[in-house]
Amino acid sequence: MQDAKFCSATLVEVDFRGAQLQNSTFLEANLTGADLRWAKLDGVNFSKAKLNNVDFTEAEFGNADFSEAIGLTEEQVRAALDWVRAIYPEDLCRQLGL
Repeated sequence: MQDAKFCSATLVEVDFRGAQLQNSTFLEANLTGADLRWAKLDGVNFSKAKLNNVDFTEAEFGNADFSEAIGLTEEQVRAALDWVRAIYPEDLCRQLGL
């Protein structure tokens, strides 16, 4: 599913465990409660996406764009791999020490 487009999609509680989602777009998508454990998310655009209670455990963030993401927490980010390279809202960058 690399390069997939999920713009404005409702993906509540969807199971993307281990999915290969590199360079996909989730612009303004609702991913509340989704399971993205072990997913490959390098270069994914999560700008303005709703990410409340998403499980990112050991997901590979790479250069993912979380700018203006809604509901993303420090705990979610720190559960992922390679999270330092991703783009976050300014307030979350401060919490993460970036």
